[in-house]
Amino acid sequence: MKTKEEIIREKISGAAFLDIITDIEEAMEEYANQFKMEPKQPKLPKRWEDLKYIKGYYMSLTSGVSFLDKEEDEELEAA
Repeated sequence: MKTKEEIIREKISGAAFLDIITDIEEAMEEYANQFKMEPKQPKLPKRWEDLKYIKGYYMSLTSGVSFLDKEEDEELEAA
């Protein structure tokens, strides 16, 4: 059978252990909060001319499917 002193020591050490765990959890959360950042929204162009490279299909004014490769077109114009 445990003595009164042994029971008191166990309770104190258990309480101290819980305090240490709580302190560690708080420190870890504070550390993690340093790295939380709001995602940045990319700045999107407002005009087709502002795009550096366009390659793909689109619907033309006459409702036809057309293909555009802006980079290839610029190379042909420069030549």
